[in-house]
Amino acid sequence: MGIARSGTGLIGKRYGEEEFYFKSIDNLIKYGQYNYELNYLPGYAGRMPGYGVIYGLAKIILPNNQQYVYNAVIATQILLGLVALFYLSKVTLILTNKIALAYTAAFLYALSPYSIQNDLFVFTESFASSALIISLYYFLTALKASRLSYYFIAGCWLSWVVFLRPFMLPFFGFWILAYAYYHRKIVFVQIRQTSYAITLLLLPFIIPDALWTARNWFIYKRFIPLQTEYAGMQYSDLHLETRSYVAAMGEEPVLWSTTSLIAWLTRSTPPARTSPQPWQLTTIATYDSLVWLRNQILISSNDSMPALVRAASEKRAVSALRRYHNAFIKEHPLRYYLLTPLRLTYYLALPDNGASVFAWPFNELSIWQKAIRLFFTAWHWFWTGIGLFSFLIWPRKFNIVLLLIRLAPIYCILLFVVVLHHVEQRYFFLVYPLTLVSAIHGIFWLWTSWRRLLRF
Repeated sequence: MGIARSGTGLIGKRYGEEEFYFKSIDNLIKYGQYNYELNYLPGYAGRMPGYGVIYGLAKIILPNNQQYVYNAVIATQILLGLVALFYLSKVTLILTNKIALAYTAAFLYALSPYSIQNDLFVFTESFASSALIISLYYFLTALKASRLSYYFIAGCWLSWVVFLRPFMLPFFGFWILAYAYYHRKIVFVQIRQTSYAITLLLLPFIIPDALWTARNWFIYKRFIPLQTEYAGMQYSDLHLETRSYVAAMGEEPVLWSTTSLIAWLTRSTPPARTSPQPWQLTTIATYDSLVWLRNQILISSNDSMPALVRAASEKRAVSALRRYHNAFIKEHPLRYYLLTPLRLTYYLALPDNGASVFAWPFNELSIWQKAIRLFFTAWHWFWTGIGLFSFLIWPRKFNIVLLLIRLAPIYCILLFVVVLHHVEQRYFFLVYPLTLVSAIHGIFWLWTSWRRLLRF
């Protein structure tokens, strides 16, 4: 995917997954049902309507031109991204108290390939990233200035983040804990003040989510406060076990990867570089065993084969994947517990981000296009690498502002790398701006520490 050409008349590019959000809104407008598959599912709770609400407003205003609707969504992302850029500089200023560093953060993020992808691609991460930055600014300002109204504003923006990316829900709890720590001398003395602040922070989420939960209860007769598992998608056991197996090795666990073992396992003509490597083998998952497994997976997805044959192959493949997964962990514990998290972190945060600039393969680019792509790739690796490294360096004096800025990217790494073992590059788009601020702070802190040492 690349933004240098589109061919669709859009000012940006569609990602594909937006259909799960937008088709439900189309059906809501036309038939009064928020439902991705009309007249098939009893209702749809696979995606919260945080992204669809923007699309819905554009659809109501421009009902007869789908291209204009998408362009309106992208234009809104760009505008809000510019606003978030301003607030990102203010967050940096709160952290460092250096106006030059605030301007630096704005400049670096504006030049980042992540900011390009964030705002020009039709997916939730653009709005979620912008809303997270704005909400964090108002929360930090509320903490320092004790302005109750800012807790409400912060809660509104954070609520939208959760309705866009539900895995961010724990941040309401994190922020309440941060409030309790920051005001630890008075939090249990001024009970009314504490109650007002927490209520104003939570209220913007509690009211719309209560309506959403009630709607889901009415349809599903289940308590669904966020969304259904796997975003409402019906993944087979074979798909999930294949993903889990390659992730255990630290391979990229997405079907569209061109470098991961998963491509070799699931495609009839995979790229040559995806074939099994010696370090991936075990006593039971030999090369011949993996060839057999691949054949079973391909048979299970071959529509020309009888249904019973496909079902039997899928069952055998699932059983083998579980055995091979457990064998890899048992025989390669160091690689699983140490190298796999590092490899998954790379696929989450450090892929070739310059590839987003041009849609063509690298060997088909002109000299100047190659230079631009290499520049953006190096730029991304440098600043993201420093940002990731900065998470390991903490000043001796505890800084709640620094913790709150670093908390989101650290949380995402722990969630997707350690807990879920499922990474996609776009998941990191949400927290990249804060990673960049952490990188700037880390460099500034090291520089000032070095200067102090030189004085002695």
